Amino acid sequence: MSAALRAAAGPRSDVGLEPLGFEHAAAMQALLAGPAVAGPLRLPHPLPPRHVEREVVALRHHEREGTRASFAIVVARGVAQAAGQAAAPGGAPAVAGGCDLCAIDRLGRTAEIRYWLGEPFWGRGIGRAAVSALLGEARARGLGSVTTFIAPGNLRSRRLAEALGFERMSRSDAEEAPGGAPPLLAYGRAL
Repeated sequence: MSAALRAAAGPRSDVGLEPLGFEHAAAMQALLAGPAVAGPLRLPHPLPPRHVEREVVALRHHEREGTRASFAIVVARGVAQAAGQAAAPGGAPAVAGGCDLCAIDRLGRTAEIRYWLGEPFWGRGIGRAAVSALLGEARARGLGSVTTFIAPGNLRSRRLAEALGFERMSRSDAEEAPGGAPPLLAYGRAL
């Protein structure tokens, strides 16, 4: 992995973040195809063709405004192979998921974070390393606090947030869910 990725991941040098680009789209599209990942993210299943590419185009506007920063979660060749995934060509890191700083409010020094991993990468400590790196990115941008919204049944994500110092906010702070789904649970933490 490059020095930049090692620095982003902290003590875990086999996990890192890369600014999201078109080069990540095909791998992300494949990882998002299963209902186990698409469901908690409230994405349509099956995912429409080229969905991730359209999202990359849309987020460029938000990045220019400074209201969003999106990243691919990448892992070293050995981690990808251990997860049963093909290594990226040329020894490049393999895509394991994605994460965002969104709704960035520079005046209020707040943002929302979102994160997800493809199912083959669950339970390997990758999410914790990636979200830790994302929190470091939020600090580097001068933010003072972050929130995240998690589906009530997504116990892995709730445990991850709690392990990283997020605290459950009151039920009235929960984001309203579309289509009759249960409201998302709101978690927050200071940086």
